[in-house]
Amino acid sequence: MDTINQLLGLSPEEFEKERFGYYWKWCEKLTTNILEAQKILANSSINRYYNIELAKCEKEFLFRIRNYQDSETITAKDRKRLYEKCIQVMEESRKPMSLIENVIRAKPKEMSLSISIAYVAVRGVKLDSITLRLN
Repeated sequence: MDTINQLLGLSPEEFEKERFGYYWKWCEKLTTNILEAQKILANSSINRYYNIELAKCEKEFLFRIRNYQDSETITAKDRKRLYEKCIQVMEESRKPMSLIENVIRAKPKEMSLSISIAYVAVRGVKLDSITLRLN
């Protein structure tokens, strides 16, 4: 049996890029801003959930394509369209809201950052030194 990337006419690297693109789009749809999307994207629990649900969608794709995978009239473009349709179900309806809320609500770790600059020019005025403290 062919793997999904072979059915879609993609190399394994191209297929992984496509999958990551789908994951990124899914994370963006779950959030309202880029900071929340990055938190969701980096969370291992949400990634695990996504991969489990994606596996279900891919299993559905393999089930639907099984009788047509050797057909000469079905192109890689048609297979890709079917694959996207199977994944679209997940993107539209499967959202682990309790996990998402926990990740978004989690406060970032406190990190103190101090920067010292010896000389700074401000509108032509030379200052001896300035220290910035970012919290």
